[in-house]
Amino acid sequence: MRVPLKSLRIGVACGTLLLATTCRAVTEPQPAPRRYVRFIESLVAPSGLVRGRPNDNFTTAWKNALATMVFLHEGNALAAHGILDVFSGFQQAQGAAFRGVPQGWDAESARPVAQGDQPDANYYWVGDGGALLRAVQYYGVSTGDHQRYESLENALRDWLAARADECATIVAEGDANMYAALSAYANDPAIAPRLVKLRQCFYDGVQFDNIGDHTVRAALVFGDPSGFSHIRGLERTETWCVDGKTTVHAFAAFSGEPYVNLDISTELLLTWKLWKRQSSRDLAFLEREISQVELGGASDAGARGLPYLVTQHQFTKACSTSIVDTTAFMLFALWEWNPFSIDTRASVQ
Repeated sequence: MRVPLKSLRIGVACGTLLLATTCRAVTEPQPAPRRYVRFIESLVAPSGLVRGRPNDNFTTAWKNALATMVFLHEGNALAAHGILDVFSGFQQAQGAAFRGVPQGWDAESARPVAQGDQPDANYYWVGDGGALLRAVQYYGVSTGDHQRYESLENALRDWLAARADECATIVAEGDANMYAALSAYANDPAIAPRLVKLRQCFYDGVQFDNIGDHTVRAALVFGDPSGFSHIRGLERTETWCVDGKTTVHAFAAFSGEPYVNLDISTELLLTWKLWKRQSSRDLAFLEREISQVELGGASDAGARGLPYLVTQHQFTKACSTSIVDTTAFMLFALWEWNPFSIDTRASVQ
């Protein structure tokens, strides 16, 4: 368990001129990981859930799973409790009627968004569920307490195992998230054949040339870095919407999107750092390119985060407001820590 870095470092610089000595206090910039952690900490709502971004109560189980892993990595079990207690309470309230964890949540009320006309397969999205189960497992590993969320873990495991039987109807990245989470139970005779099925479904749906996520999941989950030879067609260069002059060269999420996606770019950076010896590409430049677009705007003046995009698409202020997803994956890249294996291994396998 790691102890959080101190939030401020003070040094003293002294100089002497003709017997007169002058000293000045020097405030050093915070190390990048700490200011990113502080950004995610600043998004914690009174309910315990983490908002997706400043001044926006919408959040997801995925974002909260990422935040939980960040908090646990830094030894902040209290913040992890705040998140996991909400999902545990939801699961226990559902009891035998539990059908999975809703993807969308209101961070202020700690309640899931209304299902409306969404089918269960979308509303209870397995990609978020797999990440949440991984976060629960990491809680047990990092704290030694495997009982506090045992009921939630079992419910998530059983739900995802059942959905694994339908993996042919699920996109490849969802299959990979489920595989990573269920891999913890590989010795369970009910789970082992489902892992085989999930792996096959993932590769049946892989589109390395078109979807950056598939390169990430293939490497970090299945130990296959071959996607790196396919990502050149996803490279983009754009000028940042905030200042109109900063040029960012990174990657799109999909071949059909003509704009940079900083979230997938940080995921690719992490993947490359763990697989650089086997990669056909050198992606070291991404750390420099992405860090150019750090933003403040959190309640903590010392915090910095990263936006989702470089130019405006998809949702309001996507290029001018920091978001959990990109910031968390930049932290994982700086730590060279794999959230799918919940340690520093290059893959789950």
